[in-house]
Amino acid sequence: MLAVVRDLIDSGKYDLATKALASAAGLARKAKDQNAATEVSELQLTVKELAKERKLIDSFEEKLTKSADDPIICLDAGKFFCFKIEDWAKGLPLLAKGKDADVTVIAQRDLAAKAEPGSIRAVADAWWDWAEEQPTTTREAARRRAASLYEQVVDSVAGLDKTKLEKRIATALTADSGMPSAARGSLPGLILWLDAGVAKSVQTQSGAHSQEARVVRWRDLSGKGHDATQPAAASQPEWRKPVAARSGAVIFNGKTAISVDMPCEPSGTIVAVVVPATSTANMRTIGCIGKPGEFVGISLRSNGSIWAEASSRGAPAVLCQSPQNSYSPNQSLVVSQTWGKNLRILLNAKQVGPDMTIAPGVPMKAPWGIGGATLGMHVEYFSGEVMEVLVFDRELAPNEAAALSTEKMKKWRIR
Repeated sequence: MLAVVRDLIDSGKYDLATKALASAAGLARKAKDQNAATEVSELQLTVKELAKERKLIDSFEEKLTKSADDPIICLDAGKFFCFKIEDWAKGLPLLAKGKDADVTVIAQRDLAAKAEPGSIRAVADAWWDWAEEQPTTTREAARRRAASLYEQVVDSVAGLDKTKLEKRIATALTADSGMPSAARGSLPGLILWLDAGVAKSVQTQSGAHSQEARVVRWRDLSGKGHDATQPAAASQPEWRKPVAARSGAVIFNGKTAISVDMPCEPSGTIVAVVVPATSTANMRTIGCIGKPGEFVGISLRSNGSIWAEASSRGAPAVLCQSPQNSYSPNQSLVVSQTWGKNLRILLNAKQVGPDMTIAPGVPMKAPWGIGGATLGMHVEYFSGEVMEVLVFDRELAPNEAAALSTEKMKKWRIR
C-alpha cells in the first residue's frame, strides 16, 4: 500500500494518495506495526504539504496569466518558485522582472551569465552574500543555488580557493538542521561523507537528479572535496532519488563501482549504511587495494559473515569477522570498521568480533572503491544499495563508533 501511495504522490494524485494512506493507517494499526504507522504519518504530512504547494502554484500561474509583467506579482511568484520549491528555471525570469532592488539585480545577472568560470563564479558569490541576511528557508535555498553554480567552476580553481568552494558546497547541501550531528562536525576527523539522502549531492550522466539514472559523481559533503566518481558508463551504479519518505540510494549490481581518489590513513574508521541484495556471494563492499596483499575495507562474505580487513606492504593480513549468518539479503545494515592499533567491526552498533591487533601504519594507495574495493584488481563486487558512507582519519573509540552507528540506525530506520 505504501508503494502505491508513493507512486500516487510521484504522479501528483494527492487526493487518491490521501485515501490510500487512510487504508494504510488501518492496516498498520491492525498489524501493530509502529514503524509502518510512523511512515504513514510522515507520508500524510508530505501529501498535505504537497497539496498545499500545488494550490499555491495554481494560484500564482492564474495571476501570471492575467498580469505576466506585474513586478509585485512576479516578485512574489519568483520568490515562491526559487526559494520555496526551488524551481529556478521557472522562478529566475520572474525574479528578474520583480520589484526588489537587490534580488532582482542578482537574478538578472544569473540569467545573463556567460558560460565561463569568472561570470558564473561572480553570480554564485552574489547569491551567497545576499543569502547571509535572509530568513532560514530563503537563505538555504539561495545557498543551494550558489552551490549549483560553484559546482560548475570548482574544478577550474585550486588551492585555498578550491577549498573555500568545496566547503561552501558542502555547507549548502547539508544545511538541513536534521542532518546527522556527527556528520556536521561534532566528531572531529571526518574526511569523507557520502549521503544518498541528500539528493542534490548525486549527479547523473546528464547532470540531472533523475530517477534510476547512472551516477557520474557522488559529492563529498565533508567539505574535503573527496568526491566519488565513475566516468565509465558501463561501470556506473544507478541512482534512486529520495522521495515521499522513501530513502535515496546508490544501487550496485555486482559489476558496478564508484571511486574515491583519497589516500587511506594509517588509522581510521569507516561507517557505512548498506542493504545487500544477496548473502551468497563474496562482496568487497568498501575499501582500497594498493597492490595485491594490501587492503583496508569491509567485505560481506557468502556465509553471511562480515569481515573487516587490514594488511600493509607484505605484512600478514589481519581479519576481524562476525559470526556466520550475521546478515541476510535485503537487510539494512550499519557496518563500522575501525583500524589503527586494533581492527574492530560493529554491526548495528554492536561489536561482533574481538579486537584484533594490527601492525602499526596501514597506509593504502588511492583509489578507494565503493561497491567494490578497487576498480581493477578483484571480482568481488557488491550487489545492493549504499545509502551513506563516512570515513574518519582516526580510530574512533568503541563508544564513539557505537553512538554514531546508533544515530545512523535511527536516521535510516534500522531496528
